[in-house]
Amino acid sequence: MGSSRRVYLVRHRELSKLLVLKEAVTDVQSAKHQHQQEVLILKSLSFPGIPELYEYGENENICYIVQEYVSGKSLHSILMQFISQEQFIKYSHQMIIIVQKLHQHLRGPILYLDFKSEHFLVRDEIVYLLDFGLAEFAPSGQLENIEYGTEEFSAPETRQRRIATVASDVYSLGILLKKMFEKTRFDDLEVKSRIQSILNRMTKEDLAERSPNLSEAEEVLKELRYQAKENQKSLLNKKVAVLGSQPRVGTTFVSALLTGCLNRLGVPACYKEDPKKRWIVGSSLLKEGRFTESEYWRGCFRATPDYGPFVKSGERKPHSVNTVDICDLGVYRPEKGLENYSLIILVLGARAWEQRMSEEQYLALKGRKNCILVCSLQTRDEVKDLSRILGKEVYLIPAMESPYQSEKRIQKLILQINGLLHSEKS
Repeated sequence: MGSSRRVYLVRHRELSKLLVLKEAVTDVQSAKHQHQQEVLILKSLSFPGIPELYEYGENENICYIVQEYVSGKSLHSILMQFISQEQFIKYSHQMIIIVQKLHQHLRGPILYLDFKSEHFLVRDEIVYLLDFGLAEFAPSGQLENIEYGTEEFSAPETRQRRIATVASDVYSLGILLKKMFEKTRFDDLEVKSRIQSILNRMTKEDLAERSPNLSEAEEVLKELRYQAKENQKSLLNKKVAVLGSQPRVGTTFVSALLTGCLNRLGVPACYKEDPKKRWIVGSSLLKEGRFTESEYWRGCFRATPDYGPFVKSGERKPHSVNTVDICDLGVYRPEKGLENYSLIILVLGARAWEQRMSEEQYLALKGRKNCILVCSLQTRDEVKDLSRILGKEVYLIPAMESPYQSEKRIQKLILQINGLLHSEKS
């Protein structure tokens, strides 16, 4: 309805809940038609991901719609930063299911005609489709002389001949999913290739070569989503030990950095504080982040603070989801009980006066499986020299101001950690 449309956030007096009031001038016949179509469509839809219609009406030249208010983050704002492979699969599968249900409506397909990231919203990991202002019933399967949304997302036949079919929606959604694809950090090249192949078929310019509907895309993403859930199950009770060869080599920094990077990758990781260090509780971090139940969050970094012996364990709430515990154990000691850990990350000192101690600690752990060596606060030449002495690859974590920032330069290390965590049998 263009510039004649106004949207308000209102509170229902009797229900005492927030709702959305959309008001438009209908002195133009096309605007009146769009309002009536939106009402008919919302009245006929009742499934997850669609806002509920509460009330509607017309008064002289004004029409209005009152519907459920969905709080959350728009897909547009989410895509301002990179998302994980798990997020792409979860969100895109839900988006496809919603649009597929529109196309399979009992009264004939509903064509949405206005796909863009601003019209999808995510609340508590559930995707919603908003704004049906241009949507139309297409009982015969094709619409002519239609109004369509953003040209960037519109199919060639829609732009050139102003006709639209289910395949036109498939193209538009495919273009949007491609933009999501470009903002995704994939950790599995085979998964990436399968998704890319689907999106290419959805966005063929030629109608004869394009996917006619969303069945194939839904089937593949459902399979990938199931695989992701199975992979998450394999992470149950996994623990990673982060140890230092000596004091002040950066075990806490490395632990915090890895926790955030794994969460960005879609692996639910939680930092476990060393009770002797009291790093989180004893610092100003608590003022800079937020708490959810008993967990501390700062960006993608999550931690369970240790409040010491005066807080009973029964007063601490359990994690909301299964997690990989990143345990900051400080300097390595033989009595650490490392047999209970799925993976050991040994943080080494690489400077000339630190190399002997690093070599001794490495040799003490050499017989253990799944042991990864890293260096922080060192130069590239120092790390290369240490790697030569040990005869094993040592990952360099480059200098950075904060462990909470996204760090592309350690992607190889993060992918190896993720692979080892998933490959080990629970």
